[in-house]
Amino acid sequence: MMGGRTLAGLALTLLLAVCAQAHKRSWTLNFPKSPVSLVGESNGYFTVTNRSSHRITLFTLACVASNRKRAVTLYGFAPRREALDPGWSVSSGVFDAPYTDEYAECVVRRKATLAVVHVEFSDGTSWSAPVTSDSAAAGGPRK
Repeated sequence: MMGGRTLAGLALTLLLAVCAQAHKRSWTLNFPKSPVSLVGESNGYFTVTNRSSHRITLFTLACVASNRKRAVTLYGFAPRREALDPGWSVSSGVFDAPYTDEYAECVVRRKATLAVVHVEFSDGTSWSAPVTSDSAAAGGPRK
């Protein structure tokens, strides 16, 4: 028979594990027709994968607040020049900080999600997420 303290500790451990999994899945946002997939991991590590059939030359991340009706960009990061062939990925992580800059800015500071909001392809075409800009929010570099 387990003691009350041991049972309470087990319950707390299970609750924290469930919350951590929910948090892990919820801090990134993928738009339905996005040519990329953004997957978040612990400590703000994330991976961007090219799901399109075209080579990507640049993508832009942003902090986004969304509900069922619309998505709003709260903070835009500087565009990243990355050559990503179809199916290729690029990852981001940290070595000397508790979180990536993107995670700290979006999730910790702004209580928002991280999303890819713009992609440019080697053939000169581009894709942009269906977001509006929040001019009242303190912003960063915009595209």
